[in-house]
Amino acid sequence: MSENLKNKVFNAIKNSPEIKEGNYISVNIKSAGFLGMGKQQIEVSGRAASEKDKAKIEEIARQNSGGIEVVSTIRIGRTG
Repeated sequence: MSENLKNKVFNAIKNSPEIKEGNYISVNIKSAGFLGMGKQQIEVSGRAASEKDKAKIEEIARQNSGGIEVVSTIRIGRTG
């Protein structure tokens, strides 16, 4: 299930017409808590081209999370 959820969230972000090119985003499923034995979280990380793109990426991740908490470490700015 974790891999399916990861792919669902990533594809929803990647295929969104509202997200412009120039964003470099990763999606991972991780377990929070002691020794990773806690609840699952969806971690969205990478770089967004703008604050607007970052907010939209986070919103799409939450909409497709299946109720699992979304944690974002997305930074703003272009690479290179």
